[in-house]
Amino acid sequence: MIDTVKRFIGNRPRTLLECRHCGVEAEPGAERCENCGSSEIATYRFGR
Repeated sequence: MIDTVKRFIGNRPRTLLECRHCGVEAEPGAERCENCGSSEIATYRFGR
């Protein structure tokens, strides 16, 4: 499974911002979710 994840994200770093309440992807720098208005934005960093 880890090989599948590595192929998906590749060797380049990637950052994903996601609303903790509804799961919608947020834009960089967002303070609130455009979908539900929650201020709980999670940041996930993948890659090197």
